[in-house]
Amino acid sequence: MAPVMRMLRSLNSSKLRERAQAAAKHVRGLSPTIEEIVSLHARTRVLGWLNSPKLQERAEAAAKQMRYFRLFSQRGSFDELGASARRAGFKITHEDAFEAHFQWAASDPDFTFRISYEALEAVSVTAESCQRDILGLVMTSVATEPAIVVEMKQSLEEFRIGRNADQLRRMLLTFPDFDDGMEQFLRRVGLDQPFKPAGFP
Repeated sequence: MAPVMRMLRSLNSSKLRERAQAAAKHVRGLSPTIEEIVSLHARTRVLGWLNSPKLQERAEAAAKQMRYFRLFSQRGSFDELGASARRAGFKITHEDAFEAHFQWAASDPDFTFRISYEALEAVSVTAESCQRDILGLVMTSVATEPAIVVEMKQSLEEFRIGRNADQLRRMLLTFPDFDDGMEQFLRRVGLDQPFKPAGFP
């Protein structure tokens, strides 16, 4: 605080002196937090809010897990799903006659995977984020569709979307079998073919 005190003594204006004293008091009020940061172990001394989460690793893990359930939905039966998922490292969190929910068992899961066999001709897999920082991120796969769709949950207000959700979504979209769903939407509504005016072959 010595530099602050020297600054105070050098000020001639009472208003400036009052402002400087208020600033010094504010700094003193913040000092315990600063001291706590400085006292951290050398490996964790970087300010916590500047630490970059390992989003790339999480994106790769999420993609691998989603691909597993997608592949199973295309080839396996519902009766085999539970045992297969447990062998692959997942735990069952819910199960009924046509649907089961799973989470990664080895660590804090990023997603809850819901596999539905209600429509046997188009088994679906939906993965919803369950970590706060990626809240609102949804992956969807239908066995008959060519790609996994990655999007933000529309029912959540914008301010409730996790701070890393959009960044993780962008990472997932760099994988060749993931897309934003626009291609599938255009195909469903018949807009994937070039427009041809009436009367043209």
